[in-house]
Amino acid sequence: MDAKEGLQYVYILPLSADQPSPPGVGREQLEAAWELVRRIIVMANGGPMWEELVGGVRGDGTRFPGVIPTHLPLLRLSLSSSSNTYPSPQALSSSSSFGPPTLQTSDYKSQILLPTASSLLSNDRLTEAIKLYDLAGEYDTVVGCLAQALGNLVTSGSTTSGLGAGGMTWSATGDQQDRTKELEKTAREILTVYERLGRGTGLGVSGPSGSNTGGKDRDACVKLLKILEASERGRDGHVERALEIIESTALVPLDVATTSGKESEVDVMKVTKKAEEFTQQHEALQRCLPVYLVLCMDALSGVASKIKSGGGVHAGEAQRHATLAILRKKSRALMVYAGLLKYRMSPEVYGYLARGDVEIAL
Repeated sequence: MDAKEGLQYVYILPLSADQPSPPGVGREQLEAAWELVRRIIVMANGGPMWEELVGGVRGDGTRFPGVIPTHLPLLRLSLSSSSNTYPSPQALSSSSSFGPPTLQTSDYKSQILLPTASSLLSNDRLTEAIKLYDLAGEYDTVVGCLAQALGNLVTSGSTTSGLGAGGMTWSATGDQQDRTKELEKTAREILTVYERLGRGTGLGVSGPSGSNTGGKDRDACVKLLKILEASERGRDGHVERALEIIESTALVPLDVATTSGKESEVDVMKVTKKAEEFTQQHEALQRCLPVYLVLCMDALSGVASKIKSGGGVHAGEAQRHATLAILRKKSRALMVYAGLLKYRMSPEVYGYLARGDVEIAL
């Protein structure tokens, strides 16, 4: 019912952990206490009270210890010597008269933070898990989890399954929007701090192919956040801004104008090269392909509709004609790209893209 009060009972378990006999009993008491602490963290609700329990990060990137880290000597735990997450182990030890440093037999990170983060992750409590990995100093893991979480959010928040019935990707339920906002906020805060402090870059951490997995994860996070932002702008009716954001990700080859000047032609060689590079994209971005292709087509169609109806920036007939020609060429490039990809999407998605292309061409 109350995490802080529950901890007071847990602290009783290790009081006799230094007793020499019977053999092994002291260690069992310690492990039982650590398991209870992990359970308390998992059972506690998220939010400010949860951060008060485990610690957190302020807006300027500095960290503050929670109730558990400030009482580590009671649990015979110590901070890693390389950890900059909390005050020094000596400072924490001096805050309590229980348990001299010689009895601190294990590491807080390995016994509490990492196992609890893994448990939270398996229970789909991504935000809390990511925060614990961050507190543990596992910055590359944090960025990797963020990439997977944002990819799942983009995929689950789409309505591509209903496109055959004329659904639009801009729509989202209230619960989906709340989840999106929470994860977006956490991701932006963490990536901003990491960018400033040079964390989570993946330097020295390579995948099977020798690529910088940390850097690839960070790039995927940035692009996935842009996809979410484009979706939000589309829901608000700002289709021009949505198109700008999608184009800035460079995920869809829209800038493929030919030198022939013909409206219907695109540079197929450039599109083909982009399609061949698709397999090098982050796995989360590959899974989101139907979402951002449909978002892009919706944005193109929305801008074209505004221009045809006389909305948007007032311009002469020649300017309107030129803008529509550019939109048609971009729409055609998107269709060529979708057709060249070996990644297969549902018939509903292909049909939706084709209808959008026809609407823009009319």
